[in-house]
Amino acid sequence: MLKFRQYIFPFIFLLIVFLPLLDTIFNVLPENKNIENRTLATISLDSTDFSEIPVELQEYFKDNFHGRSLFFDMNMKIKRSLSSKPFKDNSLVIGKNGWYFSNFQHVIDDYRAVRPFTESEVYEIRRSLEKCKEDLADLGIKYYLLIVPNKHTIYSDQLPDYINKIGTKSRLEQLLPSLREANIPIVDIRDVMLESKDSTLYFKTDSHWNLNGSFIGYQELFNKIHSDFPEIKPFQKSDFHLREYEKIGGDIVSMMGMENEIKDTFIEYSPKNGYLYKEANTGDYEMPNPKIFHPELTVSAFEGGNTNLKAVVFKDSYAGYMQQFLNQHFQRTVYIWGHNYQLNKEIVEKESPDMVIQIIVERYLYTLLEASEVNTEAN
Repeated sequence: MLKFRQYIFPFIFLLIVFLPLLDTIFNVLPENKNIENRTLATISLDSTDFSEIPVELQEYFKDNFHGRSLFFDMNMKIKRSLSSKPFKDNSLVIGKNGWYFSNFQHVIDDYRAVRPFTESEVYEIRRSLEKCKEDLADLGIKYYLLIVPNKHTIYSDQLPDYINKIGTKSRLEQLLPSLREANIPIVDIRDVMLESKDSTLYFKTDSHWNLNGSFIGYQELFNKIHSDFPEIKPFQKSDFHLREYEKIGGDIVSMMGMENEIKDTFIEYSPKNGYLYKEANTGDYEMPNPKIFHPELTVSAFEGGNTNLKAVVFKDSYAGYMQQFLNQHFQRTVYIWGHNYQLNKEIVEKESPDMVIQIIVERYLYTLLEASEVNTEAN
C-alpha cells in the first residue's frame, strides 16, 4: 500500500503532462472551445523570417494543445472552490447579487481611473475623429459616434466592495469634453442607461449588454439621426413582442466553466410587423487586418429596410445586439468590424452611404488611439 501511495502521485502527474500528446493519437478528450473572449493563436508558414517560427509554434501550442479546454475548466473550478475572490487578479470578478464582471481590456483599472489617457493621447484621438468627420463631410456623408458604457459604469453598485474608484476620471470622462469641443457628433447614453438600470440592461453573466440595453442605445442614436434625416423614425418598445427566457450563462461564467450551472435571463424583441431586412452580398471586400482590428474582422451586409437611406457601420461585438433594430431602417447596411475609417475608405466610398455610424464600447476606446496612429501614417 505504501508503494502504491509513493507512485500514484508521480503517475498522475506524468499522465497529465503527457495526456495532450497521447490524445493526438487516441482523440478521446473533449474538443477545444474558445471561451476566453479572444482569438486563439494560429500558425502561418508564409513568413520569410525563420526566427519567428519557433515563437509562432510556441504560441500556437499554448493555445491549441489537446485537452486545453478541459484543463482550463478544471483550473477555473478549483480556483473558485478555494477562494471567495479567485479571479480579481486578471480575468473576472464575482460581484453582488449574482452579477459577474469581466476584466477584459483592463476594464477594472479603467473603472478605478488608474489608466488615464495622456493629454497628447486625448488630442490624437480627437484629431483622428475630426479628420474622419471632415473627410466624410467632403463626401456628403454624415457621421455619428455612439459610445456604449461599460457594464461596470452602469452597475458599479454590483461590483464587490474591494473594487473602488481611485482616480478622478475614467478614459471616457477624459475624452468627452475634448470631443464635444471639436463638435464630434457623440451619442452619450450613460444618463439614460443609469435611469433605466432597474430594467436589467446587461447580462449578469456576460460582458455584453442585452436587448433592453441595446434598444435604449438604438433609440438615443436614432433620435439624433432623426434630426438630420426626418424620414427615419425610431421604433418604440410597443412595436415589439417581448419574451424572456432562461439560457446557459454567458462568456464570463463560461470562463469559469460554470455556464451550465449558472443561468442567465435572455430578452427577445420580435417586431410585430416582421423583419424587413435580409442578408445581402458584401461585395467581396478585401479587408486590412492590422493589430488594431479584432482578429476575426469581417464585413457583413443587409438590405430591405423601410427607407431609401444607406449606412456603413464601424462596430465591435456590442453593435451585434443593435443590428436587428438598425437593419429595419436602411435600404442597405454594411457593417465593418473595426474602428478605423482611414483603412476602410475604399469601402465607404464604394458604398456611398448617407451616413457612417461608429458604435464602440467604452472599454475599446484605446483602439481609437491605435487608429489615430494609422491615420497619421496615412497622411
